[in-house]
Amino acid sequence: MFAGGYTNNSDVSVCQPTQNFGTGICEPTTEDIQFFNQVNALRVAPTSSDAKIDAIVAAFSGNLATYDWNSSGTPAERGFLDGASYWSGAKTYLTSASAASALKWRGGLY
Repeated sequence: MFAGGYTNNSDVSVCQPTQNFGTGICEPTTEDIQFFNQVNALRVAPTSSDAKIDAIVAAFSGNLATYDWNSSGTPAERGFLDGASYWSGAKTYLTSASAASALKWRGGLY
């Protein structure tokens, strides 16, 4: 991440951060960026996905869940070896992680 313009100790009229990953195989896909953003959102608020996880768990029948995985409005079926217990375990982990201050992400420049 690089700042396109910055002036210290004065008014900053334009400061546009730009991302430069070197293009080619170094350039993240849309899915990579979405995953990165979701991980950071979970670091800030680990229990923020509780309702979504509950909805996924409720969507299971055996090891298959029919759920709108990409928020497109069209549910799709996916299988998980551990079925709903995989998602229930993830929720338990995230809930316990919310109490671990060492794992919390704090944004900012230091």
